[in-house]
Amino acid sequence: MSPAAETLLVELRTNLRSAKGVALLVLSLLGGGLTALVFAHKAQPKPLDLSGTSVSDMAPAFIAMLGLQTILAATIWLTPMLVSLIGFDAISGELQHRSVRYWTVRSRRASFYVGKVIGLWAVVAVVTLFMDALVWLVFLFGVKDAGDVLKIGPLLWLVSLPISLAWSAFASLVGSQFRQPMLALLMTWAAFFTLFIAYFMSRVTRLEALGYVYPNFYEDWMLGDDPKKAALGVVLCLALGAIVTTAGAFAFAKRDV
Repeated sequence: MSPAAETLLVELRTNLRSAKGVALLVLSLLGGGLTALVFAHKAQPKPLDLSGTSVSDMAPAFIAMLGLQTILAATIWLTPMLVSLIGFDAISGELQHRSVRYWTVRSRRASFYVGKVIGLWAVVAVVTLFMDALVWLVFLFGVKDAGDVLKIGPLLWLVSLPISLAWSAFASLVGSQFRQPMLALLMTWAAFFTLFIAYFMSRVTRLEALGYVYPNFYEDWMLGDDPKKAALGVVLCLALGAIVTTAGAFAFAKRDV
């Protein structure tokens, strides 16, 4: 087994079995499930066929589908927070206790770093999948329109994967610069906020290129009607994650551990 793959498996076991990982998973499930129940409760238990219905009859269906899309889209926009809370001590914790030295005896630092990034991404993907799956179940039982739920739900989860990879790369890059996990967390939030400012300025100034560094920028591309632009959004988001991961691995290989 390669060092990067071994680090990935250790990260999955550590985060999914730790108190922090379990707590974040439970909170995510509760938040997503309760919100889904609120929207699904307002929907009538019938398929979302809007043909031949009055405006008053259409309201519950619109509320249901708006609720589904809003909740699942919110999981994408909450990805930075989830990534930072799960991964703030992934590398800084190793540096603080100098346990990284035991890893780098058997593997290269770059492989160790890449394994940490992919491990964080995998944990976030699993937590997001559990949260989304609970929302799907709530709406399947509450709205009883399997077609729309099973089409929109998995699509938004798949869109979240390249986005969460890019966020995991940024979080690992920032976190690997500090030995104190809490400082790493604060600086990660500061870096994420800086990226959001760049995205906000791209909207205000209409300079689209400013938003390319913000992973969630590509969500609209990936969910758009143009297949070519959707594919380009996936490629650019994955490229952003790869570039940041490469830069982080290079910096980690040069630093004193």
